[in-house]
Amino acid sequence: MEEKKTPKVSVIVLTYNQEDTIGEALDSILAQETPFPYEIVVSDDCSYDSTARICRDYADFYPDKIRFRQTPANLGLVRHYYDTLKLCRGEYIADCAGDDRWTDPLKLFKEAELLDRHPEVTLVHTDWHWLDATTGKRTPGNPDAAADAALKGIVPAGKLVGELLARQGKPLVHSCTAMYRRADGQEAYERYPELFQTDWLPCEDLQLMCALAAKGSVAFIPDSTLDYRTGGDTVSGSKDLAKSFDFTLATLRLRLRIAEALGIPREVFQKGIDGMTSYLFGISFIENYHARRDKLLSFCSEEGLDVPVKERILMKLQRIGLLRAPIAAARRRAHHL
Repeated sequence: MEEKKTPKVSVIVLTYNQEDTIGEALDSILAQETPFPYEIVVSDDCSYDSTARICRDYADFYPDKIRFRQTPANLGLVRHYYDTLKLCRGEYIADCAGDDRWTDPLKLFKEAELLDRHPEVTLVHTDWHWLDATTGKRTPGNPDAAADAALKGIVPAGKLVGELLARQGKPLVHSCTAMYRRADGQEAYERYPELFQTDWLPCEDLQLMCALAAKGSVAFIPDSTLDYRTGGDTVSGSKDLAKSFDFTLATLRLRLRIAEALGIPREVFQKGIDGMTSYLFGISFIENYHARRDKLLSFCSEEGLDVPVKERILMKLQRIGLLRAPIAAARRRAHHL
């Protein structure tokens, strides 16, 4: 029997209860046109719908291309990702979430070719589009990309980390457009266990993108290669303000730990810190989350973060009952009532 060729690229596909979209995601990866072999490593984190069956059917139909595994227990996003990374055999790693789709059949070829030509580059990424799951409308992920200095050509090692930590609302580097060297990803995982191997981590990608950007140059290809599906209720984009509060606070904590591990001064991304703390205080006021506000105040004290003067004044006004009407109006707007 002829021995299978070692893949140049491994594509990680994590999925969980995505029976309506996983087939489209896999089809978009299978449509890639490359002169080199690549593998798709699909891992299902104990879905309770038909996602695992669909993935298994694809793996049976494309045995030379797709490797499928079912986790023995629900691992959660962070451990699920890095456990799957350990299974990959390719020199380079790319990601596609089970509810997204790639839109450029030359994505893998363009990124691998760039990494081949530029050994100093540890991470390459591209432009992308939002995809509204309800209407099907596509809108640019980075409408101001042409004027964004962080999205031009090749950015030298270390120059992008502060921007990655400061940006809010949408990712500067969307991990599902990216490609990196497997050896660099594994090195970061082992070197910074506090960023990759602890239970409280809210996401798997920010710390990896920062570690890669600190080690080497980051390249940007202006072509759009991804439709990022939105419209559902995810952890990072939850319609539940309590979940949004908890995720944002954990993300702020992660950013501070990343800065410590990589030696990034806080003043480099102070604007991001201020924006996140203001958002968190805003939610706590609107929803009257006393316990969460106390948690936030303790967090600020422990981390040496200043509580903005505006928030201090609002807390005093709320204690004496002068904010009931404004808060009620803000709550109605927040819930689109």
